Amino acid sequence: MLALGRRDGAEGAGHLPQRAEGERRGEARVRNRGAAVTLTAGLDTTLPTHERIKGLLPHRYPMLLVDAVRELRAGESIRAAKAVTLDEPAYARTRRGAARAASQGYPTSLVIESFCQTAGILFMESGLGGYDPHRHVLLFGALAGCRVTGAAFPGDVLTHHARIVKAFSDSAVFAGEVA
Repeated sequence: MLALGRRDGAEGAGHLPQRAEGERRGEARVRNRGAAVTLTAGLDTTLPTHERIKGLLPHRYPMLLVDAVRELRAGESIRAAKAVTLDEPAYARTRRGAARAASQGYPTSLVIESFCQTAGILFMESGLGGYDPHRHVLLFGALAGCRVTGAAFPGDVLTHHARIVKAFSDSAVFAGEVA
């Protein structure tokens, strides 16, 4: 499980564009520890573009590790993709020996970071925590029960599926898998 929350007082974490008119979203109320949190639910009719992803996350190349959102159920789950390429800095030292680089798995730490960024998009698109990018920075809190059973290589596309397990007033717990 992944816990993600916000830290108050940070400045310049990027910007959060306003939702486009006509985006359909349902609403659900969740009560946790006495704090009411409003979640939006239902399959979005518009998915975040790469530009929207860049607006939601403060990361840029080479650390922006979400290429596309394939499915988004705000307040519930997200499915996103990350293409592993030979041009990534993780393979910089072995680029000249492409065959050798192609045999080296993508670093597990970057797979986890990519999953966390996917969960962060879900957190923000769900309207959790009253996220204000001028006052808050999303923080990764903890990781538990993580198992790595395979490796990704250049040419592979990682598919992240994250879902909200529990939502609090300013944080959430996520679970999911990467295929």
